[in-house]
Amino acid sequence: MKNKAIDDNLKYLDLISESFLKNLKKCVFCEDTLIVAVSGGADSVALLFNLLKIKKFFKIKIIVAHVNHSLRGDESLRDEVFVKKICDEKKISFVCQKVDTKKFAFENGISIEEAARILRYDFLEKIRIKNKAKKIAVAHNKNDCVETIFLKLIRGSGIKALAGIKLINKNIIRPFINISREEIINYCIENNINYVNDSSNDELRYDRNKIRHKVIKVFREINNNFVNNMMRNCEIINDEDIFLDNLAFDFIKKNVIDENKIRIFDFKKLSIVLKRRVIKILLEKKLKIDSKKINFCKIKNIIDLLDKNNNKFIFIDKKNRAYRTKDEIVFNSNYEKKDFYYNIMIDKKIFIREIKKNIVVSRNENLNLDNNFYFKKNFFCKDIKRLLIRNFRVGDKIFFGQLNGHKKIKKILSEKKVSILDRNNITVLAYSDQNVIGILNFNIFSNLEYGDKFFIYIY
Repeated sequence: MKNKAIDDNLKYLDLISESFLKNLKKCVFCEDTLIVAVSGGADSVALLFNLLKIKKFFKIKIIVAHVNHSLRGDESLRDEVFVKKICDEKKISFVCQKVDTKKFAFENGISIEEAARILRYDFLEKIRIKNKAKKIAVAHNKNDCVETIFLKLIRGSGIKALAGIKLINKNIIRPFINISREEIINYCIENNINYVNDSSNDELRYDRNKIRHKVIKVFREINNNFVNNMMRNCEIINDEDIFLDNLAFDFIKKNVIDENKIRIFDFKKLSIVLKRRVIKILLEKKLKIDSKKINFCKIKNIIDLLDKNNNKFIFIDKKNRAYRTKDEIVFNSNYEKKDFYYNIMIDKKIFIREIKKNIVVSRNENLNLDNNFYFKKNFFCKDIKRLLIRNFRVGDKIFFGQLNGHKKIKKILSEKKVSILDRNNITVLAYSDQNVIGILNFNIFSNLEYGDKFFIYIY
């Protein structure tokens, strides 16, 4: 707010904290529509009441969103009714969705906590889009931030976990992030603000509650100022995290080709800290892999490719992989190897999409074609009905006579320096789906003379 008169008026609104107003000015602008997530607990109700106090000064429109998670029977319904009553009294728009959290958790193989979080944020985002709102305000506070740090550390998260919960994360804002749970409770008591208690917050079967009631309790016994100290550490770590990100992005801008290839010569010069950071950013930003699915081992395996031979690769997940060439580490996004087959019909032209060429198999040694530029090779086959064209498979071999015997096609491709990615389009002529007669990409054929003589024309 640039207008000094408005700022002076805001000082007398009895807001929960000066930091709340400072935070709000960083993420909310005049005439914005704001979705406010209200569960009915002290945190979210206090947030709503503070937003209502500054509403006319910021000229914002408020829409309250509530999710009934169907986890606590009558208590869940009580919360929904409570929040709706507040909205009716304050004449605020209210939207609610009832979800079956247990069913969603079971169907997706995730915890109740994770299921509730996903369903809640999915609903909030849909309401935001529907109402063309700029932001979603949630009531996470200082204590939530510290609890989240512990949860992430337990799950093996990196330095970003120590940076805590950010004030702004895409469309989500947290104006209470610098305010403690004790301050919020005291504010509600002093201002006669009613709220409801969620009985599940006391159940130790949930990881967050164990940390809240047991772990942090011990730390506060040692140092009562523990939460504040952690928040100061978060600020320091967050600044250093941003600094490292900037260094990594600068490297990516200069040394990543076509958004998915890292120059090995330059990458090797980086410290291990920046190597990890560069890989993580590429996986998140370029391959669009969820940050929660990127762990230390995956990043280490990619970095280890630096010490591997050419064409070594690793699977990052089902659809993405990284492989090493002579000069680069290449990230292949949306990788999905698909088998292909083409049945052979005598004297019928077949277009092979993978090699962008036409194929004709014939008994005629001098077949008239509509193209004078072609490759012709004879081969032998016992039963033409069992002849087909398909993709190369690991383990395929081709026979080069009694003297030379069989040779693995994989070895031929290595000799010709065919990259891992390009091997997806290697096309072979095979008998009975197993015995390879020829590699069509390179016009390499077996000289095994068994069965009837045929000719293949490639153009």
